[in-house]
Amino acid sequence: MIDDKNKIPEDLTASISFYLDEDDMVWVSAEWTETEEGLDSFAEFMFKLNSGLMLSDCLDFLRQECTKVGKMGLYKDFIIKLNDHYDEADFSGDLKDSEPKKERPVVRPTKVKPSLGY
Repeated sequence: MIDDKNKIPEDLTASISFYLDEDDMVWVSAEWTETEEGLDSFAEFMFKLNSGLMLSDCLDFLRQECTKVGKMGLYKDFIIKLNDHYDEADFSGDLKDSEPKKERPVVRPTKVKPSLGY
């Protein structure tokens, strides 16, 4: 486990922490400064976190920290498990085990404007 508590700056404007207990219950702790800027900062932070924009940064951080403590094998095992979860997800909230959905064209042929040849 990576513990980076000693590197947390004193002048935080927003933070969020997730904890998972033995029953797979997710616990969340969040805080932000009680200013308009703090609220904006926290909203942007949550957007980046939940949209996937921070995934690359988080994975880079984990890789660097695992490298520092000589646990690249652990990091590689984590990446394999993470990829397994992406392989199982269909990103509509269901798992692939459900009935496969029919593929449909993005733009239906009936809704395409006719080409004028130029």
